[in-house]
Formats: sequence, C-alpha cells, structure tokens
Amino acid sequence: MAAQATQLNNLPKHPLYRLMEHTVGTQSIITTTGQQWKFWRKVFDPGFSSTHLATLTPMVVERVEIFIKKLEEHVETGEAFQMLPLTKSLTMDVIGRVTMASDFNTQQQSHEIVDAFTVLPKYIPPFGFDPIRLFSPTRLWNARYYQKKLDRLIGEVVDQRFRERRAGKVGPSEKSLVHLALDTYEQMGGAVNTDVITDPVFKINAIHNIRGFFFAGHATTAASLCYLYYVLYKYPAVLHRLRQEHEEYLGIDPEDVGARVQKEPSILKRMPYTTAVIKESLRLFVGVGTVRNGVKGFNFLDPKTNIAYPTYRDGPFPILIRSFPIHRNPENFPDPERFDPERFLGERAASMTKDAYRPFEKGPRDCPGQELSMMEMRITLALTIRKFDIEMAYPEDAPKVMGDPAYHVMYSSAGPAANLPIDKPRERTGVMSHAIRTAARNGLNSSSVGKTSEWLVLLADKPGILERRVRIRPVHSENFVKLHESGFVSWAGPVFKEHVSEGIRPFIGSTMVVNAPSRKAVKETLEKDIFVTEGIWDWDNVQILPFQTILRQPAQKTGAVL
Repeated sequence: MAAQATQLNNLPKHPLYRLMEHTVGTQSIITTTGQQWKFWRKVFDPGFSSTHLATLTPMVVERVEIFIKKLEEHVETGEAFQMLPLTKSLTMDVIGRVTMASDFNTQQQSHEIVDAFTVLPKYIPPFGFDPIRLFSPTRLWNARYYQKKLDRLIGEVVDQRFRERRAGKVGPSEKSLVHLALDTYEQMGGAVNTDVITDPVFKINAIHNIRGFFFAGHATTAASLCYLYYVLYKYPAVLHRLRQEHEEYLGIDPEDVGARVQKEPSILKRMPYTTAVIKESLRLFVGVGTVRNGVKGFNFLDPKTNIAYPTYRDGPFPILIRSFPIHRNPENFPDPERFDPERFLGERAASMTKDAYRPFEKGPRDCPGQELSMMEMRITLALTIRKFDIEMAYPEDAPKVMGDPAYHVMYSSAGPAANLPIDKPRERTGVMSHAIRTAARNGLNSSSVGKTSEWLVLLADKPGILERRVRIRPVHSENFVKLHESGFVSWAGPVFKEHVSEGIRPFIGSTMVVNAPSRKAVKETLEKDIFVTEGIWDWDNVQILPFQTILRQPAQKTGAVL
C-alpha cells in the first residue's frame, strides 16, 4: 500500500513537512512541491549519478583515512568513546565536498558552517507537546539567528564559487551541487557581464537546497555506519565472512585497500556479501519515512480484500508511511528480527516481496543521495573492518527496545541510543604477518611445498576475552572441523584454568597437533582462524614446536566441541 501512495501515485507531502523548514529552509526540495520541486530535483540529480560518484572515490578514501587516524587515537588512549560523533564528522566532510565543493576538515578542526549546522537542531520546535519550549523567546531567537547565519555563510560560499567560475578556475566536469546550481543560473542568462549573483530568488533556492542536502546527506549515513559496526559486533560469524570477502576481492593486505579502491571504484559494487550486509543493517535500523496528504478521488485498495479506503473526506487524511514496520513484517521478511544478510542474495533476493524494501523510500521523491550513502558505507567498511576490533559498551542494565540497546533515538535525526558507546577499540594483531605479506607479493605459497611433519601448537588466550571467546566459538569450531577433515589437524582442544561441571568453562588457551611441511606453513594456516583475526589467542607469543606422536589412545567421543 505504501507503493500506491509514493510510486503508483505521487501524493503531495503533508504540511507537517513545514516543521523541517527550520532546519533545511523553506525552498529545499525536501519541503517544496510541484514544479519548483521538479525543477530543482532535475538540476541536482547529475551530482548523484554513479559515473560522477566514481570520480569522488579518492576524496571519500582520503576522508575515511582521517577517520581511521581518529580511531587509532582512541586505540592509543584505551578509553571508551561514542561512535556517532566520529561518523558524523566523517560524513560532514564528505557531504561538504559534494554540496559546496568545500574541504571543511571537520574531523580535525572546527568550521563555522558545520558548527552552525550542529547547534541549529537544538532550537527547532519540539516534536511533542511542549508549549513552554515551543514559545520560548530564547528558543525562537536562537532558531532565527542560526537559520540566518547558515543562509549567510552558505550564501558566501555560493558567491565565492561563482567568482571562481567567472575567473576560469572551475573545470567543465565539476558537479558539486553548488556548481550544478550555478550551471543552471548561467544557462538562464544570469551571468551576463557580472561577477555577482543578482537574482535573489535563485540564490535563496540554491542556499536552501544546499542546506537540505547537507543536513540529510550526513545524518542518516552517519547513523547507518554506527549500526553496521553494531551488527558486526553482535554477529561475529557475519563479520568473519565479510572479512573473508574483503580479502578475496581487495587483497590480503589491508594497507593496500585504499589504493585498490581508488584504482577500481566499481570493485566494491561487485562484492555481494558486503552489499547484503549493508542492506540487512538498513532493513533492521531504518530511520526514514514519509507523510503524504490524501486527495479527492484517490482510494487505497487493500490487495488482500479489494476494499477501497478513501484518503479524502471533508478534507485530506494524513498518510504516514514508515519503513520500520514494513521491514519488520514477517509477511515481507520471514523471521524479521533475525539479522540475515543472505536474504539479499540469490534466489531469496529474487523472491523478496515487491516494494517491501525501502530504506531510502521509493518513487519520484526517493532519496537522491542513496548511491552516495551506499558508496560511503562500502568504502568505510573496506578500510576499517580488517584493521580494528570494535566492541560495544552498553551496560548490562541499558534499556532495550525490541531487544536492542542501540534503538533509534531522535536527535536532529534518528541515531543509536547513547551515540553508540564503544569500549576500548583495538587494532587487530595477526591480521597479516610480514612473512605472509612478502610471500603474497612474491607469489609464494609455502604450505604447498615439502614433506609434512607433526607440530605441537600451544596458544594462550589474551586476558579479558572469555566472553568474546564463547560468543565467536561456533565459527572457530566450524573452521577446525574442516581443518581436521582435511588432515591438517590431528587433534586439538581447549585448555582450562580448572575443570568445572557447570557454567561457562574457564578457557585460558588451546593446544593442538597439526601436520605441515614447516613452522611457517602452520602459521599461514592458523592465522586465518577467527580466534587469531579477532584477537582471542595471543598470536604474537604462539609456540610451534616440532613433535612426534609415539603413543595415543583412540579419541573419546565426548560430544565436546573445540
């Protein structure tokens, strides 16, 4: 039925959208309708084409590399922090370039435009019934002050870009939104014999659309990045498979990913599991929706009963379309509370209920920046998930909504509760040893050479990882069963601090006997296991000793797993 309102019929937006004028302005395509909306949507669409976005890949990679440096600073301090402010600074840096051709460098310094954008939402009208705040003179004065300040500052950027064009400093391929607007201004004959914009109507339209794209273009993507880190922490098997796909497509060395992506931007779109993970995260944690107005003569038709429901009677009915309940409806997505990226792969994706998946809404008024958002998420994952272990820091008694402590909270836009607290991020050790890196670059594979021998492997667990070990152990066990079946592992098992009859066993490490031609070959195989990549084993202090089995009892079938 949502498709009837937004796709088959593009019903007009409800007057409630006027509330957004306080943030994005009165002339933004977010709030306008009719010919004005159509005109400006057509002006800005080329700025979000796949061809143009591919040219922005180096810029996005550069901004994500700064984001990585900020994460590394938190690794060094070992202190907990909130993820959402970091992802907002990242996405503000990206959208600043896309909208205004500006390098705000928000991740490393303050900027007047960004500061005004950050403060303004504190003074927008309250969503609930709060007459004291609604009519507060202080709120009203501050709201007008920051709205005018943003208009002035963005107007100065528009004027500066116009002067740069008149001086011949802007190439014909430039498609930032401010230049797309100025292209239109020049085509309308507004740039004849002048170095200033003389049409005030055009200028305020350009300013408010830039405001709208900047606001919408950073907030939702920043929250979506947080939710990606959240689900990857919560589902280690998904994270493990995602890292394997990144190694397969982007190479074994995470340090090479930035250059690889810049050389071939389209490679990220060819990574099916990565796209599926992003889509599934957006399905569960979607913050978009739309409110439309009913019109005379249009009735909703219930596809199950064929009953028609009018949308206008003595006035239009408001029509609220929310993606969240649509995405959580088991008729659209079986087992909807389960995080299952594979529902977006192969035959399951092909059989998905038509029009049920709408994280960016659908129809003529869908999100024009959805491709940019997907691009930012793909690049950020590609450059970070094999570098860091990112763990959540929600307390055990944190409130939950539908089982999640990271439920949506409305700030200026929807985001995770408590800004997604992170507990002491760690750079991953054992991701790729110098020996493996050298062998990979020289085309060598030492594990395929020579006669096999037995090796005794002794591995201690790192301190404080018992809970994580238990949580990701099923993935580790599945891998070791395969290694045993292949003949690499003769026998293996966990080491405990002591034997216990109930409760969580006090793991302190693992031991095993394996078959390989060299110590190096042992390391090459074992360091791919999730207990190494996730920092469970103290891999830097692994002991790999030459060994020979002389006596051994037949294996006892205890039903235990590794």
